[in-house]
Amino acid sequence: EGPKSTQDKLPKTRWEAFCHEWNETAGRAPVAIGVLWNGAASLTWFGSFLALSSLPFFRSLLGMPEIAAGWLVMRLTRRFRMPIDLAVAAALSQLFPKLALLKVSPLLKIFIVDEESKKEMAKTSEKLSPSTLSAIEKFSRGFKRFAAWVEGPVDKYGLSYFLTAKVSNVSTLVLATIAVSHGIDLPGILSSWGLSTAVQAESGIVAGAAAWNVLLTPLHFWCAVASVQHLEAIGSSLWIQGRLELAKKQELKLELDETDKVMINMKEEELVASFLRASSMVAILVQLGFAGYMMVRLGRSMPQESKEINGEAPLAATTDQVSPEADSSRATVSATDPK
Repeated sequence: EGPKSTQDKLPKTRWEAFCHEWNETAGRAPVAIGVLWNGAASLTWFGSFLALSSLPFFRSLLGMPEIAAGWLVMRLTRRFRMPIDLAVAAALSQLFPKLALLKVSPLLKIFIVDEESKKEMAKTSEKLSPSTLSAIEKFSRGFKRFAAWVEGPVDKYGLSYFLTAKVSNVSTLVLATIAVSHGIDLPGILSSWGLSTAVQAESGIVAGAAAWNVLLTPLHFWCAVASVQHLEAIGSSLWIQGRLELAKKQELKLELDETDKVMINMKEEELVASFLRASSMVAILVQLGFAGYMMVRLGRSMPQESKEINGEAPLAATTDQVSPEADSSRATVSATDPK
């Protein structure tokens, strides 16, 4: 009965196998898998944005102000669509109960502190007043109770709501774009609010890249799991290599440096966790770099349009306006010249 019951628990489909792999990986490293999931989504979106903006056909197609207006409507109506999205997610989870196999609640544990951080916080807490420590402890207990309370519903409806919200965003974008293209002068309203034509064009490409990125959602989940497992393997190999070098130095009775002294008492799990934290920080910095690039790019498009709105003529136009007057004065001088 033992082997048979164990065989019944094994995943039978690819979806069940992936859910099992995701749940185990997220349980071991919830912070890393959350950061790397966002990193994968940001990377594919940024790549799609650069590709669409570099191709003239897609740039002219997505650069229409109507798409930017649809993207704005999608962003503004997100909160109002939440009740409908929740109702659709509940119905979707009833139709496809296997969606609940993929546990999303481990991502809520991103704020749970590891042992090393707890030690650092313990040192810092000695400098805090008793009232501040009491407030921090109350907040921590309240957040843990909240996380435990939402863990069940999130696991049951989390993936369904995630998929529903993605489809709802794209649907709202398409419907709003169609509505704007049939007589509503929302682009003119946006221009009156100070959103230049160039910014509206960039926003349209942003919306197109975001819509395409929805189709890559399975890739984001797979990349997050594969990245965490690959980084864990690298951390384990670094620990094994360090232990071998340490054993060789001890055998030859060589002097140990600071790294070797740390490696003596370091467990494999600790080094892997440290390596995952460092990799997560790199992923966050890369995402901040993407955001900074977009801010600079949108910022560059603002001054050019603002000059046109304020009535400042370009240098070439000013030269063309002055040149006829100069030519006329030269012709008058030539006609009155005795020579």
